[in-house]
Amino acid sequence: MTAPLERVRIVRQATRGESGSSLAILTRIFKVEGWPGLWRGHAVNLSRVIPSYAVRLSVFGTLSDARSPFFVNPFLAGSLSGLASSLVSYPLDVLRTRMSMGNTLLESFRVRCLFSGCFLTVIETMPYAGLSLGTYAYLTSDWQV
Repeated sequence: MTAPLERVRIVRQATRGESGSSLAILTRIFKVEGWPGLWRGHAVNLSRVIPSYAVRLSVFGTLSDARSPFFVNPFLAGSLSGLASSLVSYPLDVLRTRMSMGNTLLESFRVRCLFSGCFLTVIETMPYAGLSLGTYAYLTSDWQV
């Protein structure tokens, strides 16, 4: 249901707002591409989100489990899980963005370009994942009976 809004957001980001209002972009996409155009790139987005959360939660679960030989502080475990999920999902995020902009899969799939900007995403994701998952682990440990 939110895929058309995601498509409009990507177009606005990629064109730096030069495409007009969100409603104008949505109308233009519908007129030019029809209903399927509103969901362009959505399958790639799903193929990005699902593995990203699977990796994030499984790495966090492994690293924050006190019985694990890899046990670390939950805040560090969250940061490392954010790093792992970013490395897995970033190329799919690039594909999603490029396909949403109208490129074909073959035009979008250049290995060198798939990780362009990944470092900045990792720098952004690690503190966020560390704080969110570490705080979750801290708060849920206090509420256990």
